[in-house]
Amino acid sequence: MDPRKDRLLELLLLHGLVVKDESTFALADGTMSHWYVDCTALAAAPAAKAAVAALLYDLAKQVGARVLKAGGPAAQVFANAAAEHSVNRSQPLQALAPESDGEVVGPCLIVQDVMATGMSTLAVVDQARAHGLEVRGVLAVVDREEGAAVRLEAHGIPVYALVTGAELQARRNAVARHAHESAPKA
Repeated sequence: MDPRKDRLLELLLLHGLVVKDESTFALADGTMSHWYVDCTALAAAPAAKAAVAALLYDLAKQVGARVLKAGGPAAQVFANAAAEHSVNRSQPLQALAPESDGEVVGPCLIVQDVMATGMSTLAVVDQARAHGLEVRGVLAVVDREEGAAVRLEAHGIPVYALVTGAELQARRNAVARHAHESAPKA
């Protein structure tokens, strides 16, 4: 595993993952879940923002994107960080705000903080295309793996995730096992 992704998983556990085993949260799409990722808190953590920026920059370079179109406020923080990361590098990036009318034209990567069903992401893709951006794919910091990738790929949109819900839950479980095994025996 890329050590930067490994570090991002660690930072997600520290700053972003919120779990309630006894109750549920209402997610943005209305579904209920025992866990969610608070990407606003994650984006406020400098190490997490830097980790996402570096991984996002590398993916944008790989797919040939020159523009990062954010799908929401936390995604905007990450897109801006990747654009700042790109300064004086071989492929400078420009970040567009969610409400931007697409005054820039070119190959674009849509940035989402968390994807679940993909409905809101599809709307961002449609908006970007309507304003002349060539969408090369969607990057989610976390893909909850609840249908977004299938929905977007059915529309011909490649999907990339820095972390999946399964990876995040597996890391959480491994940390809990390690803590249990390391606890003093009575």
